[in-house]
Amino acid sequence: MGIKFKNFFKSIFNKENILYTLIVVIGCAVIITNRAIAGFKNILWIADFGSIFGIIYIVCKAKHNIFEFILNICSTIFLGVTSIMQHLWLTGAICVIVSIPCQIMGIVNWIRNKKNDKTKNLQKLSKKVLLILCGVCLALTAGFAGLLWYLDGTLFYLDAIYSATCLIGIILASRCYIDQFYFFIPCNTLGVVMYGILCAQNINNLPLALLNLVFTITIILGYFNWRKLIKKQNEEIKAKEIENSKTN
Repeated sequence: MGIKFKNFFKSIFNKENILYTLIVVIGCAVIITNRAIAGFKNILWIADFGSIFGIIYIVCKAKHNIFEFILNICSTIFLGVTSIMQHLWLTGAICVIVSIPCQIMGIVNWIRNKKNDKTKNLQKLSKKVLLILCGVCLALTAGFAGLLWYLDGTLFYLDAIYSATCLIGIILASRCYIDQFYFFIPCNTLGVVMYGILCAQNINNLPLALLNLVFTITIILGYFNWRKLIKKQNEEIKAKEIENSKTN
């Protein structure tokens, strides 16, 4: 496991993938510099761990490897605690109740597919199902907004949209659907806005704003990379079907 993890990181952080290396180095440098300036008086410094794990996770996700789930679990634990501390109730609840179990399920599905020698690991929703999910996302946003407004949540309107899109994206990610990106891209973009506003109230939120900015950039790169992977996967499936037909 340790050797595979090391080899995987070497496959990402090299000269061919210099952009990913820069994202991690610059991201972590900003987080560490901010902490050195802000100090450790505010307990929100624990969000730095979530941000660092999150930056590495999102880079790994673009390459579609099982380690993305492990890194996301580590990031989610810290970010969930931080969200709850700032009264972002829904974001915190989704982290703890939905995200972590879904990531664990993602690992289980990955191992199961590999054990059963399944060629198809990346999936895509039909247009009809995707449209239905968009409707569900709007309904969830309205429901979440009403609940958070009643609970006097911080930035309830942004938290509602962020949580709804994140919730659907997480579920799709656990089953390796490329459609997750259609929800994660707006989710992380709103995350930059939400934590950017919170930065004005508390500079300790800067790592979280930076994390969502990195997420937005890298998730877009990941989307195009996943499209290439799906194309390659479909070509392999087609080649395998032709080979089987010749054998039969």
